[in-house]
Amino acid sequence: MRAVTCMLLPLATRWMALTPSIKSVRLATSPISTMETDIAPLWTEIEGFIPTPAPRKAALTLYRDTNGWCPFCERVWLQLHAKGIPFDEVLINLRDKPQWYKELVPTTLVPAIKMGDEVVWESAEVMQVLEERFPDTPLQPAEGTSARAEMDELVAACPDLLKYGFRFASGMRNQSLSEEERQQRRDEFESALDLLNERALRA
Repeated sequence: MRAVTCMLLPLATRWMALTPSIKSVRLATSPISTMETDIAPLWTEIEGFIPTPAPRKAALTLYRDTNGWCPFCERVWLQLHAKGIPFDEVLINLRDKPQWYKELVPTTLVPAIKMGDEVVWESAEVMQVLEERFPDTPLQPAEGTSARAEMDELVAACPDLLKYGFRFASGMRNQSLSEEERQQRRDEFESALDLLNERALRA
């Protein structure tokens, strides 16, 4: 760190020398282009002294949807980032799934992960495996605790909430549905929300 600081001192001196000209440039007719001409070479030199972190080898590959809206993929993606697990990402077109993916994942659904020769699918199973294989940054309460039981109950309620939420959202755009059918889907979704809210309050 001291060596980097020493190398940056000459550049800092040059920056200070540029300061008066930068102030005067602000009054010029075309300040942005002039400032870029004066400062750009300096920034390039500074960037050259900044050490770049060594790339981390991916621990696994995440297969997810190309659209980026699948909530099951999103929660695995968020878990990977929260735990700091380096990973590669392969996007799967859900309307035209490649044959190799159908052969790799029996359900043909996303998300799925591959670690070495092992393939895991179903988001809940994937998340549990990630917690067990990468325990340094735990996101779940310990097994056998009341906090873990409460978490398991909340997680168990998520599939119904997502299912009714999707039915409600798609139903609002479906012109073939009657008002009664749309209201039924709204009621299902709101009931699922109420149930999850009650469980969360108890937790």
